[in-house]
Amino acid sequence: MTSTTAADPADLAARFADAVRGDAAAWDARGELPADVRRALARDGLLGADLPPRHGGLGAAPEQLGEVCARLGGVCGSLRALVTVQGMVGAALLRW
Repeated sequence: MTSTTAADPADLAARFADAVRGDAAAWDARGELPADVRRALARDGLLGADLPPRHGGLGAAPEQLGEVCARLGGVCGSLRALVTVQGMVGAALLRW
């Protein structure tokens, strides 16, 4: 996995998903997501894809966030779940 910058969050998510595709089924089977994968998601801005860039996100619009979740979820349900939960927590923190 390499950190890249992409204009389109869905493209970034697709590249990330392609990079981890070979290992992802085993993560789901074991019910774990390796720390280096979690760090890479954060580094690439995908853990807060819909958050403003000043808060470490990508500023993704709702339809872009849906594509991010679809791309990651198509490879690993744990990746999609982590992105979803982190986004919900980030949104709550920004709001309150």
